[in-house]
Amino acid sequence: MMTLATIQQLIPEQQIARYDAHQHRATCADGTVLAVWHYRQPRQAATVVAATQLCAAEDVAPRVWGADVAGKLGGTPCVVVTAPQEQLLATLAERLSHTQLHQLGQQLGQIVARIHGIPVAHYGSLNGDDVAPDARTALWQRISQAGQQLEVAQIATASAIAAVCQQLMAVPMSTPPSAVLVCGDIDPESIWVTKSGSNYRISMLSSWSAARGSWPGSEHVRVLANFAAEQWFSLRVGYGEAYDEAAPLAYNHVRESAVLAERLGLLMSQAANAASRGDRDRASQHWNVLQRWCAQLQPETIFSDTKDASPHEQ
Repeated sequence: MMTLATIQQLIPEQQIARYDAHQHRATCADGTVLAVWHYRQPRQAATVVAATQLCAAEDVAPRVWGADVAGKLGGTPCVVVTAPQEQLLATLAERLSHTQLHQLGQQLGQIVARIHGIPVAHYGSLNGDDVAPDARTALWQRISQAGQQLEVAQIATASAIAAVCQQLMAVPMSTPPSAVLVCGDIDPESIWVTKSGSNYRISMLSSWSAARGSWPGSEHVRVLANFAAEQWFSLRVGYGEAYDEAAPLAYNHVRESAVLAERLGLLMSQAANAASRGDRDRASQHWNVLQRWCAQLQPETIFSDTKDASPHEQ
């Protein structure tokens, strides 16, 4: 368990005045408030450190003061960051107008576009595991692993999984050869906002443990899935508009034709994750939806990377 003494060992250059173990917050002698983020696995803490180093120039990335990746001091892997300010977006959802949500979506689109401008050496995890040469291979690795989990859990037969994988990988993809940094898990519980007059400003993104080298489409499908509820409609619209305006390459834009393969791959991963948690009903629901979608795919479907292509359905 992290204590005042252990956190002082972790960041000895700072004078810690007090530590609230319940809130996982430390207050420095100069008034600076730090948060201690705990993780289940060392690789998650290591990913946070690596990702925040890559985007250190981005204001919404947390500043890392210290890390105990192996969990030797506090018992669990952890990272010490400047504490987020104000409120989580999730706590404000019911009070925000469509205009305010649209503005926040535009901010998010601009922020994510900047993060996607940061090159990463390879597709895959930032620590060098599960490296892939391109986006299609990275997708194949994910759905292959998901397929194995679904077969072991007896959610689907090997032949049914093979058929879906074949259909999924036949979906056209036009992606950049080089990987960029993606956050991997932006949702209402990881966006911190501050209020200025009647408007709100995104001050921090706090979920970085799923960051990896990938292509923008893999981020888009997760953002849109995490904000799929009707109340976030205006935010999704703003996100797509601002991202497409900020991103120079059309095939990175928020469009269904560009992200369809990633969307199907995410659904398969969600089914596998549910199966691994023992939630067979949810796993079966995801799997059945995936099969229906794949059955409706048209072999003549083509991908266009021109700017006049149909926009993603918000």
